[in-house]
Amino acid sequence: INFRENFTVNFLTRPTLGHLPEHEYRRVRLQTAKQILDRFFFVGISEHLEESVNLLRPELARRGLQVRPGRVPKLNVSSEANDDHLLWLNDRDPVGKRLIESVAEDDALYRWALARFRRQTARGPIHRRLARMLLQAGSRMRREA
Repeated sequence: INFRENFTVNFLTRPTLGHLPEHEYRRVRLQTAKQILDRFFFVGISEHLEESVNLLRPELARRGLQVRPGRVPKLNVSSEANDDHLLWLNDRDPVGKRLIESVAEDDALYRWALARFRRQTARGPIHRRLARMLLQAGSRMRREA
């Protein structure tokens, strides 16, 4: 594990800011990553994948693209029954603390993206909310059948 880098922030910013001196790059990379994501027409959240895809469907349909209807299958899930294997991931464990510190900017970017996602869902156009309600109603009807 590279404890010195924030993978997502660097992935988004290194190509455009990599020419800067390291101290300057580190100073501006989080804000730059937010600016880059802010240009995306849609930001979904994997922990809210079903809702993300339901909101994305009408956006893509307006652009002539179709996403298969129905629930999003859970194909990439951990075989672990619980999160006990992550108990070391805290600031009292020296390795856990170092890992948490190494992804501080990634965590800040995630929290920013999650807030943006919540704003998208809260104030989205009525057709998004209607589409989500219809998809949820359809899912309930299929489960009850």
